[in-house]
Amino acid sequence: MKVVGEDFGDVREARVEGKINSLTAPDFEIALEQAIQGEPKNLIVNLAEVSFLSSAGLRSILRIAMRLEKADKTMAFAGAQDLVAEAVRLSGVHKLFPLCATTQEAREKLRL
Repeated sequence: MKVVGEDFGDVREARVEGKINSLTAPDFEIALEQAIQGEPKNLIVNLAEVSFLSSAGLRSILRIAMRLEKADKTMAFAGAQDLVAEAVRLSGVHKLFPLCATTQEAREKLRL
């Protein structure tokens, strides 16, 4: 699993590659924790290159959600493949953070 971050004004995009499972979820959480540090108010987690998202990965997302709420920041997901998008929907995480088809759609939702 690999996470690469890039800033676009008030939005930081974290592009994730690989599987997010019980072995990689701790590193995923640390990478997202680092991504929410600093100036950008919004975080887009680009899941286009994620082939698997386990309950451990969802748990990491929920932990980051609590930190985002305390910091008055928000997050959206972009580009999730069908199985990953289904895991996000089944868990209800999409009710907390938008699940968008593209990063452009995610940027637009975060700027509303």
